[in-house]
Amino acid sequence: MKRLTSLAILAVVCCLGFAAASFAAEIELSSSLFPEKTTIDVPLAVTAIGPKAATAEASIKYKEGQAQIEISYKNMQPAVMFAGNITCYSVFAVTKGGAVENLGELNVTEAKGDGKFATGQKAFGLIVTAEPIAGVSVPSTLVIFKSGPAKKPEAKSESIKFAGFGNAYYQNLVNPGNRSVADFPPFKEFKEPVELMKARKVVEMAEGMKLAPEVAKNLADAKQTLAQATNTANAGGSSRVVTDYSARATSLASDAIRLTIRKDYEKKLSEAEAKKAAEKAALQAGLAQTSAELDATTKQKAEIEALLVQVKAEKAAVEVDRARVKAERDELAGMLVGALGKVASTQANAIGAVVNLPGISFQTNKAALVRKAELTVAQLAGVLLVFPKVNIRVEGFTDSTGKAETNVKLSEARAKSVYDLLKAQNVPESRLSFKGRGPEAPVASNDTPDGRAQNRRVEIIAIVPQN
Repeated sequence: MKRLTSLAILAVVCCLGFAAASFAAEIELSSSLFPEKTTIDVPLAVTAIGPKAATAEASIKYKEGQAQIEISYKNMQPAVMFAGNITCYSVFAVTKGGAVENLGELNVTEAKGDGKFATGQKAFGLIVTAEPIAGVSVPSTLVIFKSGPAKKPEAKSESIKFAGFGNAYYQNLVNPGNRSVADFPPFKEFKEPVELMKARKVVEMAEGMKLAPEVAKNLADAKQTLAQATNTANAGGSSRVVTDYSARATSLASDAIRLTIRKDYEKKLSEAEAKKAAEKAALQAGLAQTSAELDATTKQKAEIEALLVQVKAEKAAVEVDRARVKAERDELAGMLVGALGKVASTQANAIGAVVNLPGISFQTNKAALVRKAELTVAQLAGVLLVFPKVNIRVEGFTDSTGKAETNVKLSEARAKSVYDLLKAQNVPESRLSFKGRGPEAPVASNDTPDGRAQNRRVEIIAIVPQN
């Protein structure tokens, strides 16, 4: 048996939601707002990698704070027929804001069947994905079905885009050559039960990983139970017994994988805590050095002594209460807002500060900054250099007049002009990013000249680190 590589382990980790990395794959689906006590049918469209003849539909009724979902399907093929480590299908609810909720496994053991699910969401779309094991919290890019508009006007539907998939390594690892279940034979041609094939794949994944010592018995029990399922099937025994043995083997092996990955996640958290403590110590050392350098006058000396007392008090508080980390972050944000505010119009926000450059900072319909605005950006760069841990994102905006494509290009070009000037002022490129957002996120009405003028702007967003 070919053992899993470190990439395989990484892929499973990401699918279980224990890593934040994701890549830019994106799909478009419909989200519906479901009315109370009304049954709404929602079509599920099969994708290019799904079974070509498959059809599916969701029947959804929202009642007493819960959406009851029944998905029925025809002409399906089992998930184990995918290449790589795929073993099952998972159903996800997707909100307009991009949040996902795993509603459970769509257990396909026959060409025709159904599954029942529930969610507390009231407005959502649905996707069905192919996964290595059940219970993942971040979907893979192997989308088999996606929801279309609801069939009744009572459920208001809108198109949404979703890109919150698993790690970029995942696609090539689990589905080399982009093979589809449509490439494989129908159920009637299988020589052994689907549940048994699924159990074998999950056990092989567990065997290929460096499992935590405490789950060794889980794997041993899973292998023994798989052997019982295989022997029963080979002997022509009861299909119910084969199914029960296979399901137990799958559960035991999946639990071993999940616990191992959880242990790895906890190790990474511990390493992150140690890194945070080291950064804290470095910050305190820097403050002490600054205090010594500023000790030139009696007034300065008194201020430095007060600062040292404050730093010592903060250090003692951090040792007994980690919540003080947030207080220090807020203090840094306040200093940043104050410093930037002396140069240009600045507002605090949840992630740090926003400096607003109005449309008059640029030549009309061009990306070039006027001379006065260039000086302002240069002064802002000087302030930002004093805060080396702060990252900067430059975003350009326009009003809603004109073509959307033109507006996006102009807003991006203006954002890049500011980005280039900050970089030229020695702000490290690793701390910088830019984006043109066109007419989205207006700060005033586009129905008046004054409102449109306010919407034509570039924002310099200073992002204070969270830890």
